[in-house]
Amino acid sequence: MGKYNLLLGEKIKLLRKKKNLTQESLAEKVCRSKNHISKIEQGNANPPVSLIFDIAEALNVKPYELFVFNKYSNTELKNFDVKKEICSITDKNLLNTLYKIMEVLKEN
Repeated sequence: MGKYNLLLGEKIKLLRKKKNLTQESLAEKVCRSKNHISKIEQGNANPPVSLIFDIAEALNVKPYELFVFNKYSNTELKNFDVKKEICSITDKNLLNTLYKIMEVLKEN
């Protein structure tokens, strides 16, 4: 799975959620299965150009907007060795605060 597949998938997921669409409703709009949309959003599928255009239309964005990414993807941030850093912290209040922050980030 390539970095750009992950970034594209995350962008589609973000835009889909902003439009209050489920994977199933987006799948219906682009004549694909929910499973296919899920694989795209996870970065496990490489959608053809025609599907990129269909997804963009369904999300009411221009196709190029699907490829405008943040500097760091959510996946890259999740893969940062946070566990190692957190394990070195001994202050319980700080650990509780970090846990709360991570829960919020996980939801977004």
